[in-house]
Amino acid sequence: MLSTRIEDVWSDPVFRRAVRDLLSLDAAQQDRLLSLTEEGFRLEGSPAESFRMSSDQYIFMLGALRSLHSATVEFGLAAVSADVLELMEASRDEFSDVEAETARATLDKLLQPRPKLDEQLKRGRIQRATYPALVDASLMVDLRPSFDGDEAKLVPVVSARLTFDEPIASSGLVLSFQVPDEALAELRRELGGADELIERLRKQFGGSIG
Repeated sequence: MLSTRIEDVWSDPVFRRAVRDLLSLDAAQQDRLLSLTEEGFRLEGSPAESFRMSSDQYIFMLGALRSLHSATVEFGLAAVSADVLELMEASRDEFSDVEAETARATLDKLLQPRPKLDEQLKRGRIQRATYPALVDASLMVDLRPSFDGDEAKLVPVVSARLTFDEPIASSGLVLSFQVPDEALAELRRELGGADELIERLRKQFGGSIG
């Protein structure tokens, strides 16, 4: 019985191919991949050459590893490994040359704990647990003309664009709006106050604050 959400992405043939590529790595390539992903799954340099695959293949493989690792942090290695093996069996025609025990050993190695990254994932999961989480924010300044009789002036107008990890009411993932001067000043004060409060909590509770 599947206990993780890996089956949600398993229906994508690109994901299945990426997992197959992942499970086909030899020991030296696995060590190289572990070293590259110790603190994150960013694409740096041209590592695809080390894995004898195209850049696109490497990017998809890296994405599959990120998904499996995230599931491991949430559900545990045993559950993720069991689900992958069960899904492989259901897609045996695509994984006919991958032995179950070899796959299990590879998953055990590649999904081993990454302490610094795992802590970031757990912290992010807690921060996202109750409300939609802000994942990106940008402020833009436009100049708009203001006319007073024959005299024209340019007025700066601040617009904000916020991106969330899940839809916000009827606005979807992105919310755009204007920020008047007084609201911008209030936002600056609130953000400064939040920074001060977090710093006070760190001093008061020390190592208990992540």
